[in-house]
Amino acid sequence: MTKLTIKEWVRELKRFPQHYQITLIENFNPEEFESKELIRVIISELDHRNYLYVSELIYLSERLSLCDSKLTKKFADKLFANPHTIVKLSIIDYFSGNSDNFSKSLIQLFEAFLETRQFTIVKNQALIALILFNPESKERYFKKIISNLLKHNNYRVPIRVLNSISNFNINLSLEEIEQLLGSIEAKNNPLSVVEAINRFKAKVDATQLL
Repeated sequence: MTKLTIKEWVRELKRFPQHYQITLIENFNPEEFESKELIRVIISELDHRNYLYVSELIYLSERLSLCDSKLTKKFADKLFANPHTIVKLSIIDYFSGNSDNFSKSLIQLFEAFLETRQFTIVKNQALIALILFNPESKERYFKKIISNLLKHNNYRVPIRVLNSISNFNINLSLEEIEQLLGSIEAKNNPLSVVEAINRFKAKVDATQLL
């Protein structure tokens, strides 16, 4: 198969329906393009009206650890521009997944973001990011996550918290794990939440055995 140029890849993205756009991004081969070219394309596409397409481009940036200053500024600006919730979560995950490259520089930005009006699922994701950026203040952020979990009525909230803590390998004490699970298990949870709890417990048990 002939390699696509960056222009051809973008043209393919734009001419296909949403499902195939996402497939093209998921199957992207980073060896085919220079990162500077790709960053330029991603920045130019971030205002596209298809939020799932934009979200996949952001996740591609995370997967490839693209940490160009223009790109990260665009993501930070977009986070405050009130995009779709899925786009906000993608941006927060991008910064979280590359936390070693940002760390302290984003603490102020994310704390300011938490002062804005956001859904609980977004606030919790920002708090998890802050734990990664500023582990010295983990206790303060963790308490806010627990408070949010106790007040929420959306089953997606605990699922995302559990998955994120697991995926980003956030270290919790035994007491914190008990607090976290207690705040979730206190509710009448649907099967999807129960399954997320079981996956989390299995990973915790496996980690303790190492």
